[in-house]
Amino acid sequence: MKSKITVFLTCSLTFASGFVHADAITSCDRSAALLADPQRKSEPVPFEKIDATTVIHECTEAIKMDPDNSGRFFLQRARGHLRMGNIEKSLSDLNLSIEQNYPAAFFGLGVALLLGDVVEEDYEEASLLLLTAYDKGVFWAANALAHLYGDENSVYYDLEKSEVWAQKFILEKGVASQK
Repeated sequence: MKSKITVFLTCSLTFASGFVHADAITSCDRSAALLADPQRKSEPVPFEKIDATTVIHECTEAIKMDPDNSGRFFLQRARGHLRMGNIEKSLSDLNLSIEQNYPAAFFGLGVALLLGDVVEEDYEEASLLLLTAYDKGVFWAANALAHLYGDENSVYYDLEKSEVWAQKFILEKGVASQK
């Protein structure tokens, strides 16, 4: 009869070979981690250094391993699609990440709607997404909200609110850098 430890190890190895644990660092993470993502597992990759083909492939593989726990991978694959210029696929992946309640995805889509570079500008939706991201621990959302409230062309223009959000960002960025 096999010992309990042998059975445990056999089951663990079998299980591990078919799934990517959400906390495991993957090639997807190493090729597309977002600086603003408080749950990222590796060093952030600047957008201009993203190899889109690699990111899309690696993140697709990570998603296949654990589709129900892939918010981070959908977010990172969205960056690959955006780098390649596939706006619709990027937005689709951001929305899939949001469906899995992944905090940084709210930030990503909120910033896209705030800037209006790749989608039509929508300050109202951007504001809601960025507030959600902030509430979920994405302190970079405070910086985006400071810009939203500081934009004289925005219906949300409010210099006092802009300053409050800017101070929150500075404070939280300082705390995060000490960790």
